[in-house]
Amino acid sequence: MKIALEFDFKTGLRWLLAAILVWAALSKIANLHEFHAAILAYQMPVADPLARWVAMVLPWLELLCGLLLMAGSARRAALVWTAVMFGVFVLATGQAWVRGLDISCGCSSLPTSRSSRFRRSTKLTSACSSRT
Repeated sequence: MKIALEFDFKTGLRWLLAAILVWAALSKIANLHEFHAAILAYQMPVADPLARWVAMVLPWLELLCGLLLMAGSARRAALVWTAVMFGVFVLATGQAWVRGLDISCGCSSLPTSRSSRFRRSTKLTSACSSRT
């Protein structure tokens, strides 16, 4: 009995994208207040109620898209919504970088710039060295 494993690139990419969406959604759902603060850090010209609404709705939309991609149903709609979400994210992050904002992407508190990691590590190093 011979078992052949075939890898379909499109299916693998769809599953990877779905896993990223589900992981990001669950981390945001677990920390809605932090995600709201991350949205406000982008300093976009939007009212606070709209930012709150985005913080409450976006993680669930990401989760839905990720689950639909995993299930393979409504694939086209899930991919369109994912492309829209990623496009808005790229535009928002790009404008923040151009303006010199040191922000977190809102994805499980991952920093978006190397300089923020460097500053945090030097603060930690200086705090540790001042104790000794």
